[in-house]
Amino acid sequence: MKIKCPLCDFENEEGSKFCNNCNEPLFKQGYSEDNPYVKKRGNKDQPFKLISDEEIKAETEEGKYNMNIKPVDVIFLERADGHKVGDEFPNYFEYQYGANPSSLLEKALTNNFLIKSDSIVNNMEKTKTSKLKEVLKKHNLKVSGKKQEQIERLIINVSEEELKTAFPDSYYILNDKGKSIVQENEHIIYYHKSQHLRNEISLDKYHDLLKDKTDDSVKYDIALELLKNNAMQNRDNGDWGLYRNSLFSKAKVYEDKQDNQSALELYLAICHIDLSGLSNGNAYMPSTIFLAPGIISLVRELTSKLELDKETLKEKYFYYVEELKLPKTRFSKEQSLEYLIRATEENIDKMNEELREKTKEDEIEILADVENNKPHTGIHKQRF
Repeated sequence: MKIKCPLCDFENEEGSKFCNNCNEPLFKQGYSEDNPYVKKRGNKDQPFKLISDEEIKAETEEGKYNMNIKPVDVIFLERADGHKVGDEFPNYFEYQYGANPSSLLEKALTNNFLIKSDSIVNNMEKTKTSKLKEVLKKHNLKVSGKKQEQIERLIINVSEEELKTAFPDSYYILNDKGKSIVQENEHIIYYHKSQHLRNEISLDKYHDLLKDKTDDSVKYDIALELLKNNAMQNRDNGDWGLYRNSLFSKAKVYEDKQDNQSALELYLAICHIDLSGLSNGNAYMPSTIFLAPGIISLVRELTSKLELDKETLKEKYFYYVEELKLPKTRFSKEQSLEYLIRATEENIDKMNEELREKTKEDEIEILADVENNKPHTGIHKQRF
């Protein structure tokens, strides 16, 4: 026996407690079959109001009724566009977002955000070029040219029936409604494709701060603000490894924002932390000192892009060493700069082996409270 959702009329499997379409609880005190009224969601500024099924239907037909689109729905729509019908969707919908891809697909199709393409042209556009070339060769047609040219050549020279046989697969495509949902929530797609954000920030929190914004570039500023808060919390807790990771996430956002100068500043700060011997739990563990090859590669790349000479790099490094104000470091700023420059010019593996030899006998120490070791209050405090 199917259970009809009182909010959206979606038919759910027997035993369901929440609607698979709109997530409305299926059993609420006061609901009864002869009661034509259901509760419609309000917001923090508006109380719930009672509306009838007829009103819901009317609003839906007029396009006014919001079918409870969640951030994961937006991610799914973007991913489903061009997905071959019958193929499984990635597992990350379940393990990252706690959502069932089958339910997301059913919701997208039911609400007419996504459709199955029955167009030969659309299906060929989603097909791999190798398959197009295979069919072109079979009909003794030229295989060169761009994908669109190959498709046009097939349409002109091959019958529709033969094309249907050659390209039997169909694909999901977004209609205008689905495209609009994705375009209006680009920040959600940005979050999903940015591992450095997923590791640090809640999607719901990020979305709540951006859902009413119209300027797409604000997504970077909001991300930087949230990461700044994470970084300072980790620093205050003496979790230097986590602090370092938060700075890395900020640097990646600056790169996304095309602000290479700010990104380089943070990568230099990370190198100083990596050479300090500081670890989580406010521990000083010199034996863990290690220059990450990936960070060194980014320093090398951005230094080249910004056309910085060694003297300018030195000035920047010394400045940010002072800004960081770490409670303890294994090497002086001059020594750590020398290791950094050598790492950008020499074999990084040999450099790390040398660092291990120098620090393997050093003692572990738990430092005092870090409250008095926060960054200076200068202009760059917001970055660290």
